[in-house]
Amino acid sequence: MKLQIRHFIDSGHILPDTEFLVSKGCARLHGHTYAVIVDLEASDHMIQGGMLIDFKAIKEVIDKLDHKTLVYKETHQALYNSLLELNFEQVVNFPYIPSSENITRFLAESIWAKWSFLEKVTVSVCEGYKGKERANWTTHSIK
Repeated sequence: MKLQIRHFIDSGHILPDTEFLVSKGCARLHGHTYAVIVDLEASDHMIQGGMLIDFKAIKEVIDKLDHKTLVYKETHQALYNSLLELNFEQVVNFPYIPSSENITRFLAESIWAKWSFLEKVTVSVCEGYKGKERANWTTHSIK
């Protein structure tokens, strides 16, 4: 059985200003609309109540990042502390630098951890989605 869930979220983030960062604007706090595609695979015998996993349950995992500011404390401790003082529920202490690649990885790992019966989880994320013609995607798979 295969499932595909397509969802959108809006999140803010900041990347450290390193020699690897070409777009220096990303070293400032900013936000994007992210398109997220989740592909799941599991054996048919895992279907319960007529479904493998409720689509809403997958969207709830993704929505933990919706309208949040993702900050990696290792590189932006002062910013994290300032945002925390302003609105605790808005700030997420992200476990790694919140690049598109790492957001994709985080979502795949979160889904994999929650539903251990899955045979494969693939998450694709487009940062700054502006339609199919202008979409750049990152993908992370776990089997």
